Amino acid sequence: MKRDVLAPKGLWDSTKYHFSQAIRVREFKDLIMISGQTGITEDFQIVEGLEAQATLSLDCIKKIITDAGGTMENIVKLNVYFLDVSQLSVFEKALAVHFPNGGYPAQTAIEVKALALPPLLIEIEAMVAL
Repeated sequence: MKRDVLAPKGLWDSTKYHFSQAIRVREFKDLIMISGQTGITEDFQIVEGLEAQATLSLDCIKKIITDAGGTMENIVKLNVYFLDVSQLSVFEKALAVHFPNGGYPAQTAIEVKALALPPLLIEIEAMVAL
């Protein structure tokens, strides 16, 4: 897969917030849409706190991508649903750990009234090109 970060002149620098304004994907074989991942463990326990839930959500996404033969660098778009979007900086910390070299995907952060289960604080969808 060939993936380019687009940063046209005249747009503000979004990298300090751990996302890219746009991603161009060329020459890919597979497009994978990953359902919203949450802070639910394999034995269906919900971890506590936004940072733990965000980290586990990204870990689950990473497992799906790895199983499909890719890496986190294959993510081209994230949709992130928050109960409280004012805690975006907590999510950004988890994102920085999963993308230590930058190259962040395009991203949309959305505050919602509720998620599927009451203890959930965040849910993350991903679009992946392999």
